[in-house]
Amino acid sequence: MQRVTPLLMNEGSDVRQVRDFNEIELSSLRQTVVRFYGRARSQALVWLGPTARVPAEVAILGLADMVLIDEQGGAPKAVGCFGDAMVASLAGQHASIDRSGSGLVVGATDDARSFISGLSRIGLRRILIVDSDDGKAESLAVAMRRRELSVEIEPLSRSYLTQLASEAAIAVNFADVEERDLIEDVSYLNFLLPGGAWLDWTGATREIGLAEEIQNAGAVVLDVEHLKLKLEQTCIAEAQAYSRGSR
Repeated sequence: MQRVTPLLMNEGSDVRQVRDFNEIELSSLRQTVVRFYGRARSQALVWLGPTARVPAEVAILGLADMVLIDEQGGAPKAVGCFGDAMVASLAGQHASIDRSGSGLVVGATDDARSFISGLSRIGLRRILIVDSDDGKAESLAVAMRRRELSVEIEPLSRSYLTQLASEAAIAVNFADVEERDLIEDVSYLNFLLPGGAWLDWTGATREIGLAEEIQNAGAVVLDVEHLKLKLEQTCIAEAQAYSRGSR
């Protein structure tokens, strides 16, 4: 279980470190913001139960970035911040994404779901998913097609990655260093359109030593720390607005 970190809503908020949902009794929380990371994002809605207020986007993705609980201990509100943060980060980095191109997602993970939804929001109409395990790519594509009806989402066979013609306006890596063979194939960037953008969510290309090679290949390398900062800022702004409204 990933760590669950409460954020401070005001000076009276309870701040605790929680490693397992079983360690915290939801009904006992007041004036609290709980920020979810990693796999906890996909497990949060089960923890919250049927009485929680869940916006449509959060319900569709099955992911929550945080939960807001007011001082009266009313029904907790699940919140998703990734989509807004992604749009803000791309704008802040002056990233020009060719909407006629596709998006390529490397690694069929929970975090990839949020990014696929974000790519749909910015106007891409085709998204490809590749993973070391073709079955995982297929499963994620099937799941996301049910949720994102306005975009074509297709799995890409791992064996076809290095043969894919240039079509991706943006590619995002969610694979970790343990999938070195996949990362090395990705580093060719044969799939990226001229001036296409590259974002390494896990930092695997840097750890393996391929970051410079990717930059030299002509990709517009996006700053993942900028996106992560925007995500935290978006969550904090949501929490502050909720705190003011709940008083």
